[in-house]
Amino acid sequence: MQKKESMCNHKNTILKELAADEHLQWSGQPRQGFFIRQDELIAVPHGLIVGVAAFAFVYNAYLNNVENIINVWGYLIILVGLYVMFGRYFHAIKKRKHIFYGVTNKRVIIISGIIFISTNSLILGDLSHIELKNNKNGYDDILLEPEGPMFVLRGYNDKPPVGFYDIENAEHVYKLITGIKENASNKAIQQ
Repeated sequence: MQKKESMCNHKNTILKELAADEHLQWSGQPRQGFFIRQDELIAVPHGLIVGVAAFAFVYNAYLNNVENIINVWGYLIILVGLYVMFGRYFHAIKKRKHIFYGVTNKRVIIISGIIFISTNSLILGDLSHIELKNNKNGYDDILLEPEGPMFVLRGYNDKPPVGFYDIENAEHVYKLITGIKENASNKAIQQ
């Protein structure tokens, strides 16, 4: 029942964004629940190192009766380490619940945001990059712009390329997008 409610939710959310001459071809959401993407695994040891180092710093300060202001910095670093190790995954679960994807006969639509809602709309005929990226887990990505060189390392401030992430039946959606784009390109050439 929950899957059907979610399906209606993403479909209704995308339908609100359509123009009068648009028709929804597909809608969906990223995979839900807890999972760690392969490109995020590097953050786990990094968070562990930061957390252990901060804990050792605070413990050493405690043993040596160092002033409380130094301990405060240590506690803050511990919190950052805990977020990098664990909190970011729970934050990602919450974020994915509020991401909606849609493909119409004219464009792709990505709606995201928990508090501040953002709508990203790309005209299919104008897309210069469409890439199907297999994740080997049944939930693949469709990138609608090329990956930058730093995205591979997944820096904390690095923004991922615009795309549909962790979707089921991505190959079907990819073929749908490329087919609509090809039809749009052919119509533009004929005119």
